[in-house]
Amino acid sequence: RDGRFFPLVVDTAWMAFADATLEDWGAYLDTRKGQGFTAVAVSVLPIPHDRVVRTGSREPYARTAVGSYKVGRPEERYWRTAERMSQMVIDRGLELVLVLLWCNYVEGSWAARLTPWTVMSEDDRRAHIERSVATLGHHKPILLVSGDDHFDNEDTVSVYGEVLEQVGRIAPNLLTSMHSSADADLPESIASSPHLDFYSYQSGHHLHQQRGAFEIADLYFKKRVRNPLRNIEPRYEGMGYSHDSNVGRYSSSDVRCATWWSITAGAGAGFGYGAHGVWQWHDREGQFAALG
Repeated sequence: RDGRFFPLVVDTAWMAFADATLEDWGAYLDTRKGQGFTAVAVSVLPIPHDRVVRTGSREPYARTAVGSYKVGRPEERYWRTAERMSQMVIDRGLELVLVLLWCNYVEGSWAARLTPWTVMSEDDRRAHIERSVATLGHHKPILLVSGDDHFDNEDTVSVYGEVLEQVGRIAPNLLTSMHSSADADLPESIASSPHLDFYSYQSGHHLHQQRGAFEIADLYFKKRVRNPLRNIEPRYEGMGYSHDSNVGRYSSSDVRCATWWSITAGAGAGFGYGAHGVWQWHDREGQFAALG
């Protein structure tokens, strides 16, 4: 940035636009800024299969009877709040990272099978991308086109390629990357896209996936196009081993270990962090409703 190395030290607060109050968001940002984070990551749309049920949650669009979004009927309160929260990030000198499409909104993904009513049509998807960029693009966010996808379905890969091209056309000045699920290998059609600026991978949370912190980095060094690389989602602090808290939970030391594995393997453009409960914006009144 401005000719100098700028490490992305990203905290994931995926559900903040939907669930955080402005007061809590400000306190959170001040805390993360004081801890040395340089960026925060938010999903533009809620993640329905990993959501905390609470009163007062915001929705980006009106819903149909079956629960799908009516993209043609945006909820202005949601977008005004997202805009205000984005400005609060920038005001603190932090970078904003936004996921445009968590994989449940894309037909054929593993999460779409859990919540099929959330899948967007092509027209709705394009309109949503346009709105997201028009509303939040002036903050110069880093855009993660995908969210948690395996990239093992030709149809979903095609959709992400189309979205990447759309973003490249309407927001050519914004940096782009992808957010993959653990063990995923980014398809060559996306990896070599002129609209993709750097690589991001997730090394995962299950115990058997932990070698991925350094092994997945090696996959990207073998790509035809060499781009900066980072592990955006290693194991999360406080998350149960293999998603089972009865076995044990990852400590801050575990997270630092996974982070250094990634960096020394070559993912030196930065790294992600997650605190269990914070990324879902859980509070005492909320109820976990994970489907996957």
